[in-house]
Amino acid sequence: MTLNVRFCFAVLFLTLVCRMPCSAQTYTRDSAVVKELCAQMERYKNAWLQDDVETAIAMTHPEMIEKMGGENLMRQSFVNGKELRAAYKMQNAGMDFTLPDSLLVSVQTYQTAFPVELSVKFEDESVTKEKRLMIALCDIPTSKWYFLGIPPKDAVRIKPTLQFVDSQLIIPE
Repeated sequence: MTLNVRFCFAVLFLTLVCRMPCSAQTYTRDSAVVKELCAQMERYKNAWLQDDVETAIAMTHPEMIEKMGGENLMRQSFVNGKELRAAYKMQNAGMDFTLPDSLLVSVQTYQTAFPVELSVKFEDESVTKEKRLMIALCDIPTSKWYFLGIPPKDAVRIKPTLQFVDSQLIIPE
């Protein structure tokens, strides 16, 4: 093989390798992507704590909105939940989360899953905590983040039914 042919193969190989998406790429906690994930998760958390239905719906993936029957049914579900909490003198009190160490990177999205703990406070000041698994997805072209909290025991069953969740996404135990 001549030097020119080897050079062409080397350039072609590097081009193909550089164009392939990385999966499960690790980011440091101070990377721009993880900082943005944290900022958007805080926005989602505040919407949940303040019963901000419109923000919560806006941060729900369109596929989930469709599966739940559309925005109007989602909105009614949120209103029903708020009325139920008021009737039982409960309020959302906290949403603690642990930032992920890695994100699944594809051509169109960043995806990750990490644990969250929801706190609900009662009239007598007692607090109950519930563990959830948060799936976060960023649509890279629009820079829009979406969140979905699910019970950890249901994660393996639910994941295959959601087309927007990459099959390679690792669900933490």
